[in-house]
Amino acid sequence: MASRWFERASLGALLIVPALMSPAPLQPLIPRAASQELEPQSAAGDLDPSFGNGGKVTTDFSSNNDVATCVAIQSDGKIVVGGTSTDPTGNSDFALARYNSDGSLDANFGSGGKVTTDFFHDNDSLNAIAIQPDGKIVAAGSASRPGQGPQFGVARYNPDGSQDLSFGSAGKTTTNFPGQDIAYAIAIAPGGKFIVVGTSSVKPASEFALARYNPDASLDTTFGVNGKVVNSIRGLVDDARSAVLQPDGKLIIAGTHNQGDGFALFRYNTDGTPDNSFGASGAVTTAVSLSSGATALALQPDGKIVAAGSSESGVIKTFFAIARYNADGSLDSTFNEGDLRGFVQTSITSANDAATAIALQNDGKILAAGVAGDPGEFGTGSSDFAIARYKQTGVLDPSFGTKGKVVTDFFGHNDSARGMALQPDGKIILAGVAQAKNNVFALARYLVENFTLAFNQPVINGGRGTTVPVGLLINREGGFTDSVTITPPDSSTIGIKLKPAGPLDTTRSTIKVKVKIMSSAPLGPHLIIFTANDDQGRVRTAGLTINIE
Repeated sequence: MASRWFERASLGALLIVPALMSPAPLQPLIPRAASQELEPQSAAGDLDPSFGNGGKVTTDFSSNNDVATCVAIQSDGKIVVGGTSTDPTGNSDFALARYNSDGSLDANFGSGGKVTTDFFHDNDSLNAIAIQPDGKIVAAGSASRPGQGPQFGVARYNPDGSQDLSFGSAGKTTTNFPGQDIAYAIAIAPGGKFIVVGTSSVKPASEFALARYNPDASLDTTFGVNGKVVNSIRGLVDDARSAVLQPDGKLIIAGTHNQGDGFALFRYNTDGTPDNSFGASGAVTTAVSLSSGATALALQPDGKIVAAGSSESGVIKTFFAIARYNADGSLDSTFNEGDLRGFVQTSITSANDAATAIALQNDGKILAAGVAGDPGEFGTGSSDFAIARYKQTGVLDPSFGTKGKVVTDFFGHNDSARGMALQPDGKIILAGVAQAKNNVFALARYLVENFTLAFNQPVINGGRGTTVPVGLLINREGGFTDSVTITPPDSSTIGIKLKPAGPLDTTRSTIKVKVKIMSSAPLGPHLIIFTANDDQGRVRTAGLTINIE
């Protein structure tokens, strides 16, 4: 029964600048129609209609089988998705796609937004990506040679999707451990180094496998033995699926202990040795249920560790499983203060559910995503993307989706989310696979409580001695209803008075701003910046260009 788990889980400012546009003619301020107030409001967990087709995007590489396994957000907001694509000969390759913020493929990346990479004309799989501070993309997984088993396969790409020729051999490198080797996670370390984490298996055993690389792809010999670490917990069968680097440089990995006997966590010192201050000689295991394992890991700002995966209670029933640990590896008893202190099990549907990704919102809420198995009649239904949101206490957050849960179907067949990332504005991106005629990359974007700031007329015209009204719009989405503090700039130095003149707390969606142009105001365009912030620390700005005639 235990082996089944493994199969399923696989503040105000003033600027005075020349306007870069021709002044727009002054338009009267149009009050919001009463009917607008009655329009349906979005809620947290809703698909984002501004993304792709109703919040969903699919990408076909080869008309064969394509599976997205991971996703990362660039500093400019573009979305990088990694996975595997099967070529026409039947061999699988690394595959990456980059998307603009609206879900369209980025034509400046690779060929039409897509890149595939072959290692040895055999089967390769990409399981993890990470974006370096310089914008280069590191991808890791496995690479096989004909007639041989898989090794760690690592590739690095320039920001335009081309292979980084300064890395390894033509942008690629492989690392061999004692057995069949597959990488599942990447942690970017200081100084351009990075650690790749996965599993090395020699049947019937498997062990944690780690390698640390220098920026040029050579192994860092100050880590482990010649750059590599292989170990297990009590000599049993262990698999590593996720990794996170602490601020002090220590590395935590998470996976499965003894083929499904529980969550397995292990912490390493910066040199790759076990951290004896964590658990028992560096190791922590948590038996969540009959069969369980962790596939995702996140680190809270307070140092607590959150792991997600699946747990099993019967022949065809699995749950989302979330556990939280203190910094020393002990279970956090303040998480789910019920019978199961320290961990939570959540049924998304009434069949096979498994969490494969985890993320933490800025407000401390926890997001877990993966697959929900629709049982259908006699257990014959299809699977879907699934996401659940928890409060900091481990209780499902009823303000998200339906009682804390959201399920998304693509084409009525089998879908599965494998990776998750949060945009700077908090929106949630899930990446995985959707079954159409063939399997394709699938993405979905979800709304969260958020607001943006804008003027209904970003450019206004007025003469000295006049007052011009303009509307400041607080665009609320995801069910956001909290108060926002609007801070106008001090524009008196250029002879412009604003009303309101000081900070204003509001729960409204529109604020009427009066711009009074004094006789001393210099002619020409002037840009002034309004700022808004909420209790969660989100800050938004909006610019208004005033062209004084």
